[in-house]
Amino acid sequence: NNETFENFCIRVKNANNSVFVIEESTTLLRSKKRLQIIEDLLVRCRHQKNFILLVFHSFRILPTWIIDEMAAIYIFKTMDTENSVRKIKGIRGIYEAFENACKSNENHFCQFIDFRP
Repeated sequence: NNETFENFCIRVKNANNSVFVIEESTTLLRSKKRLQIIEDLLVRCRHQKNFILLVFHSFRILPTWIIDEMAAIYIFKTMDTENSVRKIKGIRGIYEAFENACKSNENHFCQFIDFRP
């Protein structure tokens, strides 16, 4: 679908009890204007019972402010280094999940970490 970012945001703002997926989130968040819009959508999503799934392909490019807004995270195998993952603060269990992914023989390894009480 070739939906524009602006139309997508309107749909998210008007939605309730919905799930939205933003693939290649890093590219989307490089624009300051879009960054402000995404921050607003993330705040609204809790009130409107929406779920926004942001897809990042590396820990190195995960914005630190996103960590504070996360309810959960799925960890897959990445090309990240041990040092880059150790630098991440604020995500309980992330290094252990990264180690599990590195040690796993499964090509499609996935570990879920839930931050909700």
